[in-house]
Parts: sequence; structure tokens; C-alpha cells
Amino acid sequence: MKALKALIEVLNVINNAGINYCHWKSNNNLGDSLQGNSDLDILVTSSDLHKLKSILLQNGFVEMYTLTSKYQPGIYHFYKFDTECSKIIHFHLFVDLITGNGVVKNFHLPFRDMLLKETRLHKNLILVPSLEAEFVVFIFRLLSKQGNLFDFRNFLKEKKQIMDEFKTFIKHISCKKVLVLLQSHHANEFLVPFYHQAVQYLKAKSWIRLFILGIKFKRTANWYRYPCFVAMYMEMKTIFRYLCCKMRKENTVRFGSPTPIVVLIGGPASGKTTLTKNITKILHPYLDVHYFHVGKPEASWIFCWIRFFLPLMRKMLPHHTSTYLEKTQQLGTLVEFSYLHVFRKLILAYERKKLITKIVRKSMSGSLCLCDRYPLNNKFLTDGSTFSDHDIAFEHSNFKRMLMRMEKRIYQTFPKPNLTFFLKTSPKVALLRNNTRLQSYKDETYLLFRHKLLCEIEKFYDGDSSFYIINTETMGEEHCSNFIISSILKNI
Repeated sequence: MKALKALIEVLNVINNAGINYCHWKSNNNLGDSLQGNSDLDILVTSSDLHKLKSILLQNGFVEMYTLTSKYQPGIYHFYKFDTECSKIIHFHLFVDLITGNGVVKNFHLPFRDMLLKETRLHKNLILVPSLEAEFVVFIFRLLSKQGNLFDFRNFLKEKKQIMDEFKTFIKHISCKKVLVLLQSHHANEFLVPFYHQAVQYLKAKSWIRLFILGIKFKRTANWYRYPCFVAMYMEMKTIFRYLCCKMRKENTVRFGSPTPIVVLIGGPASGKTTLTKNITKILHPYLDVHYFHVGKPEASWIFCWIRFFLPLMRKMLPHHTSTYLEKTQQLGTLVEFSYLHVFRKLILAYERKKLITKIVRKSMSGSLCLCDRYPLNNKFLTDGSTFSDHDIAFEHSNFKRMLMRMEKRIYQTFPKPNLTFFLKTSPKVALLRNNTRLQSYKDETYLLFRHKLLCEIEKFYDGDSSFYIINTETMGEEHCSNFIISSILKNI
């Protein structure tokens, strides 16, 4: 398979800029990385780092941060979404060779200049180090990962992949060149014996001896970045935060700045829920992204008991349902709202406020929030305030007017979304989709009325650069998802 087109373009720009870099590890599986199946581990000199970052940003990449970014200076993450293949391209930049066991990666290998000294162009695309230099790093990186039984267990799980890579190196490298590299290094007095023993143990598949050798090597080299107790504290803190993220079903990779609140709106059966869930599914393996159904927020613990009685109340009081009252209002008839309806709408406004407060908090922390529907407070949508100034003025009860004003004021506090995608489709297609849905509209006349009313929203947002119109009838689901994702990343 060929490399991704977007990846080829940015690599050509980097090569033409004369940046001193190389893909420093796992070049045996470089084909998968060039196809977007794994990240690209790029080692670059500190003098060229700013230049490389600028090229990535100019080519649509976005810088991201992980839980360990704070404790791993010199490591950077850049992401870009390839719309053609629906894949994330991940540039994992290194200024130094930071490795080791644990999440903090507390070991530093001083082989950067060795890797960058002699490089070659792989498949006329990406620079890689000489096989001998890469093999030296492979051996000592393997030894640096030996520290405790937990790491040894992880090593045993990956031993097949490690042995395949080792056999490929042994088959193609020149052992004399490897020794020359080691002897020319400033720490050759202890590197050469460790190298010979590691190769011997790998050939004999003596895993326990290799584990003990790794511990001895780390003690002898003493190339630690942090003192032992400081590293332990950092690691425990990071593991605790990682477990908290897993319990909340959050990804550990986030944007470094507040993210836009993304909203998908549209008529019934226009594809809001389908597209929002599909985008979440695409991005969630790479980034911290959350799906929220703002139209139907989760019940708060104070009012959750009311939801048990809603189906019964709809059957017993059909003339007090939201759908019936809305249709009556659109016919031009003045409606007298019951206390039951006013209380229900006030509770719904409170629950939406609580959910949107959570969305804003997550957005400020760098998480991407995708909203299925959103209260935009205009006459074309049902998700805004239920009661207009005319409705409040018409109401005779002072207490009821007070509750209606409270509901209206709650909606006025909601922040405007940063990106709004209006999903548009024809009434004919909407009816066909509605008939295949599990929760379909029984009143098709009302469905058509809602679609006709929503068509007017285009005039309301005409000229707004944060408002996008997507025709889900002419664009396929994958095309729509890719367009929305690329639009989001452009506005980060």
C-alpha cells in the first residue's frame, strides 16, 4: 500500500526545507506508519524544532498534549485528519531520546547525534538512520526498559515483535560498523560489553538474563532524567490521573487550548445523532472527544423521579404535551399553559443548563465536545426557550409568569456555540428516513411542518462564518463526517 497523500505532501515540504531529522525507531514497521496506522517517531535537532513545528502547523496539523507532556520536555504531538482515508496522521516529535520503563520515561539515551549523522531516504519519502546506528539504539533502548517484573511481563508479551526486528537487523547490519560506532562514543568503556552480552542473550532467547542485564546497565550508565523518588512521585500522580480518565471514559490526549463547542442541528431525520456519534467514534481512539445530546439531557438527581411519570402524563393529558401546544401556537392560537407544562419546561431548562455548564468546563480543559442539538434561542428551533414575551404577557397568573421568566432567563445565559453545522435534507427523504427509525414521528404532517420552518434558519445565519450548511441528502455519511472533522480542526 502507498503512503497517505497528505503525509507525502508534508514530508516533501520537510525534506525540501533541509531539516535535520530522522524516523528513529521501529523502522521495520515504517510502512504501517506511512499508511496512518501508527504514529511517526521523528527525532529532530533542537535548532530545527521550531522550523519543523511551523511547517506542521502551516500544513493543517494541530498540537496536542497528553497527561505525561508535563514530565516529558522535548516530546511533542501533532495531529492531522486525512479526509480522503478518514485517518489521523500523528507526528511524535523528539528532541532527545527519552525512553525507559513506566509512564514518565525516566531514561535518556545520548545517541541523538549518532542517529542524525548518517541518514538515508526511505522510499524517497522519509529520512531514517543507518541500520547500524538504529541497531545500537534498539539494543540499549531494550535494556533501558528493564526495571521491574511488571515491565518484564510487558516485554514477554512483545517478544515476538522484538525478535522479528532483531532478526531483521542481524541479517542486514555490519557488525564491524556497529563496533566502530560504539567505540567512537564517549562512553565506550562500558557500552561494548553490554552490547555483546545483550546480543548473545537475544540470540539464545535468555529472557531472564536479559532482564538482569538491563537492570545492571541502567545502574552503570546512570542516565536518569529525574531522581528516583521524584520519578516515583510523577509516575504515581500520572497513573492516578490516567485511572481517573479511564473511569470517566476520557482519552488522555487533549488540545492545549480551549476547544470550540461544536453543534449539529437540523430537522427530524436529518442525521444529527448518526453523524455526531460517527464523528465521536472516529476521533475517540486518538483524542478526548465527548458526545452530548443537549436536546434530551440526563435527568438531574433532584428531578429524576419526574421522568417515571412522563409517559403516563402524556397519555392522561394529551392536550398538555409540548408537541400539541407547539402545533397550536403555530396556528396562531393563544395558548394557556398549565402549571404542569410550565414546571416541566423550567426543569428541562435547568437540566440543559447543568449539561451545558459541563460542556463548557470540558471545552476549557481541551476536550472536544460534540452536541446533538443545542438551544440557539430563535424562533426556528424547538430547543430554545418555550415562552415568548407575548406568552408571558398573556398569562394571568403572577406565579406562573414568574416561572416562565425564570425559564427564559436560564436560556439567555447559555453561551453561543463556536461552530454550528445545520444538516439539511428534503422532506421526501426525511419521511423515508423517519419510517425506518426506531423512534419515528407518528404525525408526518408535524414532521413536514418542522422541516419547512427550519429552512428559514439559513436566512437568520446568513453571512455567519461559524455556521455551516450541509446537505445530507447529496453528501454521503462518510463525506459529511470528514467535512465536519476537518472544519473543526481548522478552527482550533
